[in-house]
Amino acid sequence: MLNKKMIIIVLILYIFVLQIAFSQNLTLEEIELIVENININFSLFPTKNTWNNKYHDPLINTNLKREFQELLFEESKLPPNFDGKYRIVEYNFDSSVSHYFFIIDLNTGLIYDRLYRIDTGIKYSIESSLIIINPIESLNFENDPFNYFDDKKILYAKWNGQDFDTLLIINSFPNFW
Repeated sequence: MLNKKMIIIVLILYIFVLQIAFSQNLTLEEIELIVENININFSLFPTKNTWNNKYHDPLINTNLKREFQELLFEESKLPPNFDGKYRIVEYNFDSSVSHYFFIIDLNTGLIYDRLYRIDTGIKYSIESSLIIINPIESLNFENDPFNYFDDKKILYAKWNGQDFDTLLIINSFPNFW
């Protein structure tokens, strides 16, 4: 029953925020106000996974994973940091300002990659399946003038064990004109 209630709340917020966020360019203050009033938090999506306390070598089966093989092997020896049994591993690709992340299933060694581009930051918890890409506190419009011209989106998503289900996207490009 709690899941249906959460889904209804998220859908209502999603419709409300989409209507506001995409109908006009918002100021930074308006973006902050929306994010402060959205009640999507880690406790709404508690983990249902447990780590079996056994380390498995990561399954390196693509060129991208081979390129980061050393990093993936090192990180697969560390305890989980996301959704009970997963390890999120951030990496840069081709000297880009943006970076990406892998998710290693520590119980099996499976690796999920290239899920989302991270422009400014990422938040997650070992106790939750929620991830926040480019959270509001990482958007630094005042101290980074290049952020004024980049279209950054705040993304709330829930991990389903193979991919993310998008819960909410907020266009964070502020209106300074």
